[in-house]
Amino acid sequence: MRAKFSSLWRTFTQEKFLFIYALILFGLLLARNPFSQRTLIPNLEPFPDTFHYIVPARNFAKGEDFTISRGYGNLKPGVPPLYSLILTPFYLINSDPRMFYFANVLLSLISLYLFYLVLKRLTKNKWLIGLGLFLFVTNFYLYWYPQWAMAENLLLPLIIGSFYLILVRGSLRNIFLAAFVAIAFYATKYVAAPLALFYIIIFSIKLFFEKERYRKIGQYFFFLFLLGVPLMAYLYYRLGISHIKSFIELVAQFFPVLAGTSKGGVYLAGDSSWTSPSYLLTNFPRYFKATLGFPERSLWDFSPIMPSYLAIIGYLGIVLSLLKKQTRLFAAALLTLLFGQILFVSTFYALDMRYVYNVIPTLIVGVILFFIFLRGVKRQKLIFWFLFGGLFVFYSLTNGLRIKNQIVLNL
Repeated sequence: MRAKFSSLWRTFTQEKFLFIYALILFGLLLARNPFSQRTLIPNLEPFPDTFHYIVPARNFAKGEDFTISRGYGNLKPGVPPLYSLILTPFYLINSDPRMFYFANVLLSLISLYLFYLVLKRLTKNKWLIGLGLFLFVTNFYLYWYPQWAMAENLLLPLIIGSFYLILVRGSLRNIFLAAFVAIAFYATKYVAAPLALFYIIIFSIKLFFEKERYRKIGQYFFFLFLLGVPLMAYLYYRLGISHIKSFIELVAQFFPVLAGTSKGGVYLAGDSSWTSPSYLLTNFPRYFKATLGFPERSLWDFSPIMPSYLAIIGYLGIVLSLLKKQTRLFAAALLTLLFGQILFVSTFYALDMRYVYNVIPTLIVGVILFFIFLRGVKRQKLIFWFLFGGLFVFYSLTNGLRIKNQIVLNL
């Protein structure tokens, strides 16, 4: 009897089964009916952002112009085109505006699979992979955001995909994908420009330490040019966005004298600044505190991004990974992408945690890196399993009711 139970245990706790369990749990948390009045999906919030994403996609699916059009005329979307293009095939199936939810669910499931691939590259330990998947699918914001037609839903798989490409060899295919991810950051959300810029730098450094470095770096920048020029041309000729002007305005924020302005900041009517270096003093501490698990606004919700003990362990895991040669570049990349983004959005007047959406997968990866580091310390096996088991049990007990309520609400 004991041997049979042991055999069944080994079978059903294989790595692939742990992924299937996570997939089922994530599916239950995402199993909302967008056509039901029991959800907030039909509200099409937040306004007006949703309409800038949905309306061009629906019009394009009808064979019309890729604009916000109504009886009074056409308006140019105030957002990049990539997320709307992702929505378009779903509006070919059904033109109901709420079809965006199915696109978001698909993007969430892709994100889960990519996260699984990242974990597999970091460790062969099935329990650490299982823990990472469990923390991912039960994070409040990762199953909350799909309710809204927001580009963050596309940013998530791009962010996780960028992690994976740092961990794998720089083959021609991976170099092309890395170039696509960098361009796609900006083509998805303008505020993700620092992610695009720093990722280009990070991936170039990664290629520099590989064989045939100069050939690979050359290929990388060729693909960046090949993908970037059409995007910039579209934004300029179709939406009237001048990147040179935007860059000058950015310089004007930090170097007002060089830019020929008397003071920093980009100004709107009434001489009121919406972005300025002066906001760094107040916003950066708030953003950083929020990454430690303290409540801060994300759209209209003030739920912490994750429990504070998880966030602290995540940071600790990333910092400790800087000490190991095998994970040094990856850990440095995580910190660079995170704090590069935080510094940039800290110059905005409005503070919103959705601008630093990459913090969630970053810190969950950090938690796994912490246990990978601890597992590598000699004669610390007992401490590893004590902390691992304690974390899993405590997290499950303190978040179980929230998870159960969400599943019951969906069903």
